[in-house]
Amino acid sequence: MSSRLETLAARRRALIARSDEHRAALVGTVGDLRGEIAAVDAVIATVRRLHRHRVLVGAAAVGLLLARRSARKRFRNLLLDCLVR
Repeated sequence: MSSRLETLAARRRALIARSDEHRAALVGTVGDLRGEIAAVDAVIATVRRLHRHRVLVGAAAVGLLLARRSARKRFRNLLLDCLVR
C-alpha cells in the first residue's frame, strides 16, 4: 500500500508542477493583453459617454460646421477636454 501512496504523491506533485507552468503561461499572456484591453475599455467608455449626450454631440457638429476656424479650434479643445474627464 505504501508504494501506491508514493505513486499517488508523485503524480500529485507532477500535476501541481504542470499546473504552475500553465498558470505562469496564462499570466504572461494576460499581461501582454492588459494594455490592449485598457485601450478598448477607454474607447467603449467614450462611446457610451457620447451616446448619452447625443443632442450635445449633434449641436457640437453643427457648431463646428458653422463656426470660424479659430472658434472651431477652441470648441474642439473644449470638447476634447470634456471627453477626457
